[in-house]
Amino acid sequence: MAFESKYIKITISLVIVLIAVFFVMGNSLEINLQKEASKEKIFGEKGEYLIVGKDHQITVQTKDGEVVYTAIGSSPYFAEKEGYIVDKTPIGKVGVVNFLTGETVFVPEGDDTIFANKAGFWIIETIVRRDEVAGTYAWYVLDENFELAMDGRMFTAVDGTDKYIYGQMLVNENYYNKENLANYETFGPHAEIKNCVIDRSGEIVYTSDKHIYSMDGDRVKVDSERSGRYKYVDIYTGETEDAGYDSD
Repeated sequence: MAFESKYIKITISLVIVLIAVFFVMGNSLEINLQKEASKEKIFGEKGEYLIVGKDHQITVQTKDGEVVYTAIGSSPYFAEKEGYIVDKTPIGKVGVVNFLTGETVFVPEGDDTIFANKAGFWIIETIVRRDEVAGTYAWYVLDENFELAMDGRMFTAVDGTDKYIYGQMLVNENYYNKENLANYETFGPHAEIKNCVIDRSGEIVYTSDKHIYSMDGDRVKVDSERSGRYKYVDIYTGETEDAGYDSD
């Protein structure tokens, strides 16, 4: 009986110690999580302004800490033009907002969405429906004043840098006859495309029969003649350089 009583006391003591340890650890974890949530995180910087996340809220602040705009969406980003931010708007769609005044300056029509803001252009994603469930995605560009640019040229794949727009430009279809894209199927026939690079003035400065994976300065990354490898090509001089096995 004495042994059993001693055993029970030891067990109870161990349980009490374990409960105390878990309580302390739980409090410590909660405090650390609270501290982590309260930390400021910088999500973007442009000129004198920062996009700052703190306490589950995202704001635009001056570098002195003055809050000038509180975001509605969870992933806003600065536009190229000073004073503009891309954020969810009060109507629920992502648009362009003047963060100094709070004014919504642009929201794409219908189901179109803002894809990116590159090389002075707004790249807008649209879908041309074949039926209620299927459709073809394509992209067109607007200038900095949100007017249709590049004579309505459209792309089946597009990206950009601070100097160029590049991708697969449609040869026969554009913004004005984009409904024709509904005639193409996933496994053929396919739209005719041209791999090209377009500068900030809207001029095509380079074309290629190879898919353009990315750009680095004035160079495009395309497939190399060596299987599985890639190369850089200077779009003005034609000079090449091995780019290894990574297409990014």
